[in-house]
Amino acid sequence: MYSSNSIAASLLLLSSQYTVVHSLSITESSRAQTARSRLTEAFRSPSKKLTLHPELVLPEPSDPTALLLRASEVTKLSETIRTRAKANAIFVEGTVDALAPMGKEQEDARGNFPGPLPIVFSCVDEASLSDSLEQLADVEGVEGVMIPFFGGKEIDSVESYLEEAANSPELGNGCSAIWEAGLQPIPEIVLAPGAEWPEEDVARLVDAVKDTCGGLDPVSIVFTNGQTESSDDD
Repeated sequence: MYSSNSIAASLLLLSSQYTVVHSLSITESSRAQTARSRLTEAFRSPSKKLTLHPELVLPEPSDPTALLLRASEVTKLSETIRTRAKANAIFVEGTVDALAPMGKEQEDARGNFPGPLPIVFSCVDEASLSDSLEQLADVEGVEGVMIPFFGGKEIDSVESYLEEAANSPELGNGCSAIWEAGLQPIPEIVLAPGAEWPEEDVARLVDAVKDTCGGLDPVSIVFTNGQTESSDDD
């Protein structure tokens, strides 16, 4: 990913609220529609309260013993997030193998209270998206894939977004592949520090993201604050 600090950055999950008529070039399968429904329910709060969507990094252990214990520890972590943290969804960065025990724990909770949380796989390497989708087909509980638009390059205006999007036609193909896999693509856009975003520009940006995705509304968009330059001054 573009920086480890982005994991701790505040995530703004924005479900598209602006209705614009497009000729759709992509359609959703029934599985993708189910994923959309589950994620929409997790991201929206009828009472307008804040919702919690932690992003976790599951590193690949180098120690053989740690590798053997990983599945049980990930399972415990998954249960804790679901029952004690009262999260609404989980974003997970790591290998698909590391993610699998969490998906199983969440899916096994279906029919219980608290019920399962939808999992979003954070894809840090767009080049590996195809392989990741193939592996995710065998993992329970995953409903979406977050993809960093423009490799995490910061955007400071709608115009800069449109310029980058014009040079990134592969993003639409990636979103299409995720929908075809029965999941929901969630674009992640890094906003440059200090940039101002009036409401009109936010509406234009959301509409532009929809166009990049092929004309179909993404279930949500993640806006991440870009890094500010650190100062060594006391």
